[in-house]
Amino acid sequence: MKKSTKIWLGIATIWPVVYIFLFVAVIFSVFIIAALNPGPHVPVDNSPASILFPIGFMGFFVLHMLTIMGTLALTVFYIIRVFKTEQLDQNMKIMWMLLLFFMGMLAQPVFWYLYIWRDAPDLSPNLSKEQQMVGSGFQHPLTATNSSREAEYSPPRQPPDWR
Repeated sequence: MKKSTKIWLGIATIWPVVYIFLFVAVIFSVFIIAALNPGPHVPVDNSPASILFPIGFMGFFVLHMLTIMGTLALTVFYIIRVFKTEQLDQNMKIMWMLLLFFMGMLAQPVFWYLYIWRDAPDLSPNLSKEQQMVGSGFQHPLTATNSSREAEYSPPRQPPDWR
C-alpha cells in the first residue's frame, strides 16, 4: 500500500474519534447559548440567524450521516483486512475481528498503526515458517520448544481396567 493511501486511511480512521468530541462540543455550545439568552425565541424572518440555522443544521446532519456511514465502511474494510493479512495467526485474527466489530472506533486506530502504518517485518525466504515465527516473536515460548514432539502422532492411551 502506498504511503499516501496509508495516510488517507489513517485520517479516515481517526475522524470518528475526532467527530465525537466535535459533536459533543457543538451540542453543549447550543445548550449554553440557549441558557444565556433567556426569553422568547421568536425568529425574525430576515435575521441572519434565522437563515443560517437551517443551513448549519442540515450541514451538521449530513456530516453526521457521512461519519456514521464511513465508520460502518471502515469496520467492514478492517474486518476484511484482518482475514487477508499474513502477519496474524488464526487466534489473533479472531481476536482482532471481535475487537473491530465490538469496539470499532477504539480498535481501528490501533490496528491501523500496528498492521498498516508500520511496515511488515522482513521475513527471509530461506527460513522455514517455524523459524520465521520464532525469530519475529509470534510464537508462544512453550510451543517453540515442543514443536518436534507435537509433530509426531501418538494415539491416546487406553483407560485402565479397574475390574
